[in-house]
Amino acid sequence: MDDNTTKYSPKDLIDYLFRVSAVNKEGQVSPLETKEPVRLKRKIDVLSSNGGSKVTGYVVKQKKGSDGDWEEVATLKAIETSYKVPKLDEDQEYFFCITALNQNGQGETCELDTSVVPKRPPEKPSPPVGPVILSGIQKTSLVLAR
Repeated sequence: MDDNTTKYSPKDLIDYLFRVSAVNKEGQVSPLETKEPVRLKRKIDVLSSNGGSKVTGYVVKQKKGSDGDWEEVATLKAIETSYKVPKLDEDQEYFFCITALNQNGQGETCELDTSVVPKRPPEKPSPPVGPVILSGIQKTSLVLAR
């Protein structure tokens, strides 16, 4: 996986770390990363929930805010371990859920415990505008003023 991929642990499919980056017509900003793992509400037991049939893919859905309607954003192949959700609005709360697919249809949906709110990361400040005045110069200190 590359540096832009969500962290993935094939041995433990319960906790996830997310990296969200806003993308619009002007480009993509640096990603915002979750500091703590996000835990799914329940673990999917593939064998008991799909009768042992091989998982063929996943459906990713999102909704805006807690009262929004779920909308499908992607259908992924079973081997895909990440997906970059396009066209997220900055400062908008989003909820995500994932559903496994196999030859028998869709399994139960797993919803993330917490929402995601994309935010533009802070930018570096511009240099100070001069002139800068130095005064009160002492052996171990001085005063900077504009």
